[in-house]
Amino acid sequence: MSQQGDYMKIKLYHSNYNWLKLFIKRNFRVLKLALLVVFISFFGTVLFLSINNDMNATTIPLSYLEEGISDSENDVFAVCFSIFSHNFIILLPALIGVFSLGFLSIIYVSLQGYLLGVSIYSISQTMSISTVIKFTIFHGIFEMIAIALVTAFAIKPAEITIESIRGNRKFIQKQDLIDMVVLLTMYIIFLFAASLIEGLILLNI
Repeated sequence: MSQQGDYMKIKLYHSNYNWLKLFIKRNFRVLKLALLVVFISFFGTVLFLSINNDMNATTIPLSYLEEGISDSENDVFAVCFSIFSHNFIILLPALIGVFSLGFLSIIYVSLQGYLLGVSIYSISQTMSISTVIKFTIFHGIFEMIAIALVTAFAIKPAEITIESIRGNRKFIQKQDLIDMVVLLTMYIIFLFAASLIEGLILLNI
């Protein structure tokens, strides 16, 4: 019975691994483009400001980092949901940008990456690196992945359209719709994970 259970676990693991591998393969180009947009807009801004040593960069509030939390918001779920809603609304234009085949999403995400880069650089001029890392890197990784996922979701129709025009595939297939649903679901999961981490950090200040 134990051997059969172990076999089923191994089979399930390989099945999930193969599914993830095929999913990444099918969506590799949109995921790569989305990650490039996020990382170049953010790290490019930080690197540019660092090289030019621009001390006059304007600080843009980092979500709830500078806004703080009211005394009534001491419930973990309430705080996390509040942060999640705040971030979801901010990224809503990137989500709606799917109707422009992702064109507006790329522009909007690039702008958000720039503003975030300016904020991080400005805060690093007045706070220690350890403090900046504490308030940004732990939830920031999940948040960046979430932004990349919503960008990939938005530009997926553009890839489908271009490949169809080139005659490399049929226009919209069932698997395309499934992949877009998966991208959207993963976006929500990673965004909530980022909100959860950020909420726990703020509640323990």
